[in-house]
Amino acid sequence: MYSYIIRRSLIGLVTLLIITFIVFGLIRNIPGTPFTMAQAELLDPSKTLGTADVNRLKEAYGLDKPWYESYAYWIWNLAQGDLGNSFDEKIPVTEVIANRFVPTLIVSLSSLFFTYILAIPIGLYSTVYYETVHERSVSILLYALYSFPVMVAALMLQFYFAYRLDWLPLTGMRTTQGFDDLSTFGQTWDITKHAILPVICSSYGGLAYLSRFVNSNMQEVIRLDFIRTARAKGVGPRDVIINHAFRNTLIPLITIFGLTLPGLLSGSIIIEGIFQWPGMGQLFFESIPERDYPVIMGLTLMFSVLTLLGQLLADVLYAFADPRVRLS
Repeated sequence: MYSYIIRRSLIGLVTLLIITFIVFGLIRNIPGTPFTMAQAELLDPSKTLGTADVNRLKEAYGLDKPWYESYAYWIWNLAQGDLGNSFDEKIPVTEVIANRFVPTLIVSLSSLFFTYILAIPIGLYSTVYYETVHERSVSILLYALYSFPVMVAALMLQFYFAYRLDWLPLTGMRTTQGFDDLSTFGQTWDITKHAILPVICSSYGGLAYLSRFVNSNMQEVIRLDFIRTARAKGVGPRDVIINHAFRNTLIPLITIFGLTLPGLLSGSIIIEGIFQWPGMGQLFFESIPERDYPVIMGLTLMFSVLTLLGQLLADVLYAFADPRVRLS
C-alpha cells in the first residue's frame, strides 16, 4: 500500500510539472500583458503608459524574461511556498484564493450533499420499480434534467424565482445593504437564499447522472448468482436491495466520489459567472482577461493537485471497499 502511494505520488509530481509547464507557456503566449490590459481601460489617452514605462514594469514584475525562464523562477519560488502576488489585487496569491475559498465551498458541499442524498434513493427506487410506469417516468425526468443546459436552467430560474416571483435574490452572495446589521441567523439565511439557485444549477446534472448510474449498476448486480442465492434462502426484498446489491454498487460510487474532489473546490466557472457568486470559478474567469498570471497559475496548481489526489483517493478507497483489489 505505502509503496503504491509513494509510486503514484512520484508519477503525480511529474504529471503536475508537465501540466503547469504547458499552462504557463500557454498563458504567457496569449496576446497582451497585464499592462496592455490596463491601458485598454484608460479612457484618457494622455494617461497611456509609454514604452519605457511598460518595459520598467515588465522588469519589475519579471515579465521581461522568456516564459520558460520565468517558469523556472516560478517553480523555485513554489518550492519555497511562495506563489507570488496577484498583479490585479497586489496581495499574495494564497490570500486571493483563500478569500474565494469559502464561497465556493458553500455551493460545492451543498451541491454534493443534495446530489448524493437524493440520487441514491432515486436510483434504488428505479431499481425496485424496474420496467414499470414509475421507473419509466423517473428515467424520462432524469434524461431531461441531464440534457438540460445549465445556462438555460440558470436563466429560467432567475427569471421565475428572482424576477417574476421575487422569492430569491438574482445574483451575488449576500445583500449589499444592511447585511452587517443582521443577526447571525439573519446573515446565514441571507447567504442561504442567495445560494439556493446556484446550488440547484450545480446539483441537477450530477443528480440525474448519479441516479442513472446507481440504477444501471443495481440492475447488473441483482442479476448475479449471489442475489439469486440470497432470494432462494428467503432473504426479504429490502435486505436483498440494501444489504446485498447496494453494497456492491458502492465500489463504483466511491470511485466517482474521489474523482469529484477537484470539482468541489474548482467550482463552476459558468454558474459562478451567471450568478456573480464570488468563488474560485469566477476568480479564474476574472484572472484570464486581466492576464493575472500568478493567480491563474495558483488556481491551476490547486486544481491539478486536487485532481491527482482525487484519483489516488479513489484507488485507495476502492481497495478498502473491495478486499479482492490489491494495489500492489
